[in-house]
Amino acid sequence: PARPNVFDPNIGDDKIVISMNSGAQGSKVFATAYSQSSGKYVVYEMNGYGYTDPGNVAVCSGVYEFELPGANYNDVQVAMSSYGYEQGIVFVSSGNKVWKVELALVPRVTLLYEHPNANAKIVKLKFKYEENDRGYFEDPSDYESYISYQYYWCLGALVDYGDNTGGVVDMKLTAAGEIDRDEPVIEHTGFGKVIDFAFVSRD
Repeated sequence: PARPNVFDPNIGDDKIVISMNSGAQGSKVFATAYSQSSGKYVVYEMNGYGYTDPGNVAVCSGVYEFELPGANYNDVQVAMSSYGYEQGIVFVSSGNKVWKVELALVPRVTLLYEHPNANAKIVKLKFKYEENDRGYFEDPSDYESYISYQYYWCLGALVDYGDNTGGVVDMKLTAAGEIDRDEPVIEHTGFGKVIDFAFVSRD
């Protein structure tokens, strides 16, 4: 009651929730939905600090609407803001493209990546997380020496080429959510039909 919700938790019958994930260093959960009545995508932001600091933070803390050029919600997959993007960035795929959506009063939608094969379809997005990127170096007891803090900027895209083969595009992003031009975008190919993928690390 001290900090009213920005949106009604009952989001309505015309909304189809596509994805839920966490971001902003784990304090927030985002739910992305498609509004059949408006033809827009809607991101609902829920903030965990609304439970611990209800006087200053609402639990239902934000709602953002945006459009994707030519997108069909049946083809859309979403990887929410990873822990590295406290300001709130959502990454959305449709067809052979990945879009970056910066959450604001008027969300800013920009093209992040376009697969050179126009018939390819990006069917899943995932971020690398801390547990995927540990390796021991000189002193295994030194926690700081064996954990990478770059994990939350590594975005993978699962690609269906349309001929019963698949691949994974591996992108290193910057703190601003752009592709890091100093790191090559790598595409792993040579697979049959791929339905999922995971990041792993090597000692």
